[in-house]
Amino acid sequence: MQLIRWNRFIPPGCRANEPSRLAVSCVDWQEAHDLYEALEIPAGIAESAARLALLARYHGDLERSRECLTEARTAANAAADPETLQYIREVTAQIGNSIDDTRGAR
Repeated sequence: MQLIRWNRFIPPGCRANEPSRLAVSCVDWQEAHDLYEALEIPAGIAESAARLALLARYHGDLERSRECLTEARTAANAAADPETLQYIREVTAQIGNSIDDTRGAR
């Protein structure tokens, strides 16, 4: 992520797309999310929040997963980008299924 911020050879408009390609871990996605927020890019906020929601679900933190998903939906609606909205619908379905699975296990 440090390279993205300081690389002067990447045009400014391209920098916002780089975190989604490079961020792999939870820490990287959080950093990407924070960068998108600082740049006020709703589609990036939506995608990174959705990825954080999936990672939280994977780690069993359903409360955090729901919080991130709520943020992702809000940002996706603000972005009004069809691909972003579709991605958030897909993530919502995945997370909804995992929540339903844990409820059924009780």
